Amino acid sequence: MLAGYDHPHFGRWPAVTTRRHGAGRITCVGTAPGRDLARALAQWLAPTACSAWQDLPESVTATTGTSPAGPRVHIVHNWSWEPVRVSAPIGLSDVLDGTSVPAASPLNLGPWDVRVLVTATP
Repeated sequence: MLAGYDHPHFGRWPAVTTRRHGAGRITCVGTAPGRDLARALAQWLAPTACSAWQDLPESVTATTGTSPAGPRVHIVHNWSWEPVRVSAPIGLSDVLDGTSVPAASPLNLGPWDVRVLVTATP
């Protein structure tokens, strides 16, 4: 068990558990983790950062994956009423309007905004 519930009923079961399977591991999370638990789990699951997005404001999340066509897709959300600015970790291109976002340039996000970007091709 990695984490449990502090609850008279649910405390009988683990909230997060893990088990080796073959060459890998299966980890089950039986709760909607808060920010601290989510961060701790992410650091345990992937101790070496695999995302270039760093030092994001508390209200911003960035999710990166690979599209079936091959390029990396970056979805950046601002979950706040206040606008924020983050730094582009690499050269990106906005999928909606095609604008370029050079590496290290500011990326502005309005309140409750989302940007969908792809890794720029050289």
